[in-house]
Amino acid sequence: MPAIGPRSPHRRRHNVTVQGNLIDSVAANSGMEVSVFGNTGRPLDSALVSGNIIIRGGGWNGSQYGMHVGSPSSTSYFSNAYTSAIISNNMFALPSATA
Repeated sequence: MPAIGPRSPHRRRHNVTVQGNLIDSVAANSGMEVSVFGNTGRPLDSALVSGNIIIRGGGWNGSQYGMHVGSPSSTSYFSNAYTSAIISNNMFALPSATA
């Protein structure tokens, strides 16, 4: 097997990397959104989402999540695009309320 180094052609590259973030107490929307913006946004080809901490992610504004990773919507200029994502070592917490 060939060596995999920073310049190796076998090294997997991601067009988006989201690592080492702390998100705490999101009020309205998803705690972390990794996707494209609007119908003209270029597709998210690949993503690495790792080592993030999301506390009380996912707000009241409709169906919101602690984390959302997604491709363009069906109304996008790139509606047939897909996303390949590696999501690892993230922590989600919903601490209990204290009196």
